[in-house]
Parts: sequence; structure tokens; C-alpha cells
Amino acid sequence: MVRKTRFQSNGWKGFTLIELLVVIAIIAILAALLLPVLSKTKEQGVTTICLNHHRQINLASTIYASDNDDSFVQWGKDGPTPNALLPDPVVTYWPDTLLSYVKNPKIYNCPRRAGLTDLFGIGINYPFIGVYGDQTSGWINRIRVAQLNNPGETVVFGDDQDVINPREPDPDQWLPKLTGSPYCIVFRTPPDLPQYVLDPYRIIQRHAGRTVVSFGDGRSEIVKASTVGLQYPEGHSLAKWDRQ
Repeated sequence: MVRKTRFQSNGWKGFTLIELLVVIAIIAILAALLLPVLSKTKEQGVTTICLNHHRQINLASTIYASDNDDSFVQWGKDGPTPNALLPDPVVTYWPDTLLSYVKNPKIYNCPRRAGLTDLFGIGINYPFIGVYGDQTSGWINRIRVAQLNNPGETVVFGDDQDVINPREPDPDQWLPKLTGSPYCIVFRTPPDLPQYVLDPYRIIQRHAGRTVVSFGDGRSEIVKASTVGLQYPEGHSLAKWDRQ
């Protein structure tokens, strides 16, 4: 006598082809619904990292100012620095000047920077904040915090990169150049001619159509690139790059 299995005795015959197709379709629908959510969550995480980098740089800049006659760090100054992050035989650039205040050089990086590298994708406002200091002037070529009429509306640092369409009037439409210099440590402003057009390091949107910027009052925000107001001339009320 052949003994019936439990499944045979209960009359279970397995899934039909239709039932399997229905299950597969449901799984596909759920995956399609979840993937955009997971992608958005991942992007928000990267943006948060960049925002925290900005906050640390801004804090370092504030402490540096308190130690240096209430002055912002210079974009560059005469004289090399041993074992510099940005080695140069004649110049020390601001990331190396602030290094003793930030401790971790990785905060200068933007994880969403496109192109050759993700290193040094955050720039200082040049030349309205990050001026150049030279020995012939006795290191007095610097901008003091008191020179900002409205620190809370003056952008000091921002996500930046060389752009391929510098004559585009809308900053929200600027596109990053994927070749060229691997280091972006300044964002140029309209009066900085002809370099503003010929060497166009600009505020760039890397985070889902937004950019991260830091203001003179110590706060950092995620905004549209057009919020910085580089499309406006010096003296305009919406030109947040202008310290006046």
C-alpha cells in the first residue's frame, strides 16, 4: 500500500502559473514604489554630510577670525606650507590655513562633486571675502567680519565647480565641467573680470537641484543656486555674495 503524503492527503497541489505571475507582479510593483524612496533617502543622507562639512568649515572660519583680528581667512597668501593639502611652491591656500582648526581634511570634500575627484569642492567667496594676502602689504590685505553690512545675508562658502556654460544668466542652469582642475576652492563673483567668464568657478547645484552655502553669521543652508544672487550686479539687494 502506498502511503499518502501530508500534502496529498490535504489536497494541496502547489501554485498555479497564474498565481506565480500575480506574486511576481506584486513584488515588481512594490519594488518600483520603494526604489525612488530609497534613492531619495540616500541622496538626503549625502546632502546632510555636505551640510555638516559646511558647518564645520564655517565654525573653523569663525574661530580663525577670533584668533586673527576678527578677519576672514584669506583665499591665499604668500609662502608655502610644508606637507600642504594643496602643495604650491609660493602660495598657501585657505584649506591649509584652516587645517589646524578643522583637523579632518575630508570636510573640504563634497561627495556629490562630479568629474575628476570629490576633493575640494567647497569654495570661498572671491574676492569679496577670500582676498589674497601678500607680504608686500604686511598681510593686511584681508576682510574683517565688521565689514559685512549684513552677515546673515552674505555667502562666505559654497559648493563650487568650473562650469561649461558661464554665459548662462540663470545660476540654476549652470552645468559642471567634468575635466580641468581637480580642485575647486573659490567661487568667483561678477566683478572678478575677466576671470569670472574665462575661469568660471561658480556656485553649482549638486544635491537634487540644490546647493549648500554658508553665511557670515555662522549658519549653513541648502538653497537654489540662484538664491546666492550671482545673476545680479554688485550693490543689488539680492546679491548675497556682495558684503555691502
